[in-house]
Amino acid sequence: MPDSPPINKPLSINTIDEAIAGGELKSYPYPHLIIDGLFPAAEAADLRDWLRSKASWWLQERDFYTHYSCNNLDDCPLVADGHVLSPAVRSIMATRLAERFNIALDTRHVSLCAHRMQAGHGIGVHNDDPVLGTEALRLMVTLNDEDYKHRDGGQFCLFASSDPSSLTAIMGSIHNLGVAFLLGDNSYHAVNDVSHGERLSLVFGFWEASRVAHSVMPRRNAHGARTARDLAGLADAEAMVGILCERGANLIEHSGATLLDHLIGVAALLRNWGCDDTLCRAGLFHSVYGTATFQHRLYAEWERAAVRAAIGEAAEAIVWLFSVVRFSEVYRYQGEVGYAVHRRDACTELTLSLDEVAALNTVALANSFEQADGPFNPGDIFEWRQAFAKLQDRVPPGVLRALDQLTE
Repeated sequence: MPDSPPINKPLSINTIDEAIAGGELKSYPYPHLIIDGLFPAAEAADLRDWLRSKASWWLQERDFYTHYSCNNLDDCPLVADGHVLSPAVRSIMATRLAERFNIALDTRHVSLCAHRMQAGHGIGVHNDDPVLGTEALRLMVTLNDEDYKHRDGGQFCLFASSDPSSLTAIMGSIHNLGVAFLLGDNSYHAVNDVSHGERLSLVFGFWEASRVAHSVMPRRNAHGARTARDLAGLADAEAMVGILCERGANLIEHSGATLLDHLIGVAALLRNWGCDDTLCRAGLFHSVYGTATFQHRLYAEWERAAVRAAIGEAAEAIVWLFSVVRFSEVYRYQGEVGYAVHRRDACTELTLSLDEVAALNTVALANSFEQADGPFNPGDIFEWRQAFAKLQDRVPPGVLRALDQLTE
């Protein structure tokens, strides 16, 4: 597959339009739409080939499912503007699906992920809890070899209840077949265990327009640049801010202001949410080792002792984890004890305690709040709500109240 595959935009959009318009809409056991040949044939083949040859995967093992998730889907050329998975095309898909299901869907935020299942992988009967803010509608598209056989497994199944004996419909893992379905209290579904080969799929998430998250945190305090005064009550705040200035945090640009403004803002949010001093100190220094998205390091990893001296051993441990772990794994926490994640710069596995998972998610939430200028991605909010639902006994009530404020 070439790095920048050519695409005929009108042809692709027309193909998707026609496929959705011509899909078979069924009402039992809950509304679902079967779409044959969703993507143009060439693009569907390119997507499948990219997932096989260029995608990076990480294994998700939960109590009711096992599959791989793609780490680098944004690197796929077909996600770029003008291509078949671009935000503009996803917006058109949302519009067309809203018409078919007679529901008001937000067209600005359409989540997209990719899964790979191998022999022995499957997804048990479940119903994604709408109370946690899950999508209103989901579209699953399988991308497999044309010679798929039903005996290979991986069928998508619909159920009338949580009882596996209530199986109502089975859709084979057929190449370029889409199944869109409304999520609700009775939307029980599963994927049968794969018995041979692999099952590749794309999953699109569409949110009801009235439930799209909004920003509640102003970008800057009324008096302008942030100072240690914004951390009233935090011991040694002046000294810690002074150390950050010595390292140049007040001179580095970040999110339209300075890195120092951002670091103080994150710590102030944690303080307002009722977090303890250790976590507030960690928030104040959370990106000093650099992160996956912010490469300016105030400290090298070999200088960890200096950071420990400045903020304490427990706070520094959180800061170091915030820098090195793959955060896409952390905020997808689903309730495991001894949760295993990977370093983002290596394949090394790290096992986190529940308190560490809670701390990292809380700092990440404050980090996102502090930088928010507009609506949050509802997919991110759903991931956080899922994680914090399992961690609510390990975070202050203020964190949960802040999360609740993100949806109307």
